[in-house]
Amino acid sequence: LRDAMHVVAPDGRVAAGYDAFHEIARAVPLLRPARLAFGAPGAAYVGRRIYARVAASRPRDVPCRDDVCGLPNRLSRE
Repeated sequence: LRDAMHVVAPDGRVAAGYDAFHEIARAVPLLRPARLAFGAPGAAYVGRRIYARVAASRPRDVPCRDDVCGLPNRLSRE
């Protein structure tokens, strides 16, 4: 789960990474035009590789306690 965003569709399917973004674009009206690009030949192949590179460059310094991780609160002094 730390390597990619995950989405659970209403029918119970789980999608990760690029495929999760595709599922989100299906549900969010403003992203629906982007779905046209998802249907282009080779789009999934290229999109999955781009997503993997971007995900690999994300910082991983999220604090975890008791198997629960969250974003650091910029307002707290912890």
